[in-house]
Amino acid sequence: MTDSEARQIHEMALEAQEKGDFVKALQLEVQAMILYQKTGDKLGFAEIQAMFYLTYKHLYDQTGDENYLVLAKHSAMISVELAQKSGDKTALAIPLFNLAKSQEAVENYAGALESYKEALEYIEKYPDQNHDTEAVKLDFKIHTLTSEMKNGNFEVENEVLDALKKLETSQSNSDYERSVWLTSGYMRLAAILQEKDPKKAKEYLDMAKAVIDKDSRLTLMLKKWEKLAKSFATIGIVLLSSFFLSK
Repeated sequence: MTDSEARQIHEMALEAQEKGDFVKALQLEVQAMILYQKTGDKLGFAEIQAMFYLTYKHLYDQTGDENYLVLAKHSAMISVELAQKSGDKTALAIPLFNLAKSQEAVENYAGALESYKEALEYIEKYPDQNHDTEAVKLDFKIHTLTSEMKNGNFEVENEVLDALKKLETSQSNSDYERSVWLTSGYMRLAAILQEKDPKKAKEYLDMAKAVIDKDSRLTLMLKKWEKLAKSFATIGIVLLSSFFLSK
């Protein structure tokens, strides 16, 4: 991040998100948006809309209220439109990335894959100064490859693992962000393989937990992990029942 006041407030909003203080996060996002506009930072103005997406998505995950999911989806779409309007190619990667996430949330996996591919292309060819790191690009790649898997291409699993291995020691602006992305990558693999290969999926779930256990700041990721772990327990019961019924 740069040292501008808007960027500092943007960082504070991220911290509030991770602590689960979503009211404060939204307040800070509005403050940052106004400052971005005043200073003519079109990239920041578009990017903060993506932050609104993340906050609304967290609220949806926490409450299950689909109204938040609608807000999240449209915040992601607004972010892309503003980035396109700016004419700045470096402004597009993050909005497209979050648009892909919003498409995944409503199970539009084909649309999400196209958005991920486009986001990856922009982050590799036109990275902005705040996200021009190997870790960010690897996170984009991991999401794109796991999106391929969600669309039925399981042959890329080893590529995902290679990218996660590189991410562990990659150059990053933040060790915390790298830990979030590692956890996310392993959890995405676990969720995708949950029914296809429960044993392997459980191994990825354990890998995600190992990352979480090393960083006490990963409170939101822990909640997501616990939710995914509960779904594993349910599937285990179903599989066990199916086994006995087949006897």
